Amino acid sequence: MWKDGKSLIFYIPCMFCKHKIRGEHKHKKICMAFPDNIPEKILTGELSHLQHVEGDRGIKYEPIDEETDYRKIFNQ
Repeated sequence: MWKDGKSLIFYIPCMFCKHKIRGEHKHKKICMAFPDNIPEKILTGELSHLQHVEGDRGIKYEPIDEETDYRKIFNQ
């Protein structure tokens, strides 16, 4: 788990997900699946969001596009 003081640094897959809410919300840990707060277990990688998890509103990780799929970039 990576921590920066009191705030958790984004887990890499979230940064490559097309559902991450960007723009004016760039400092918040939110996405279309979790509009209030992405669970810490997903952010730390303890829980994968490649499959549906409780509370994700039916939305799971999807790459922004084929070239930016973290699984290809990081060979996972």
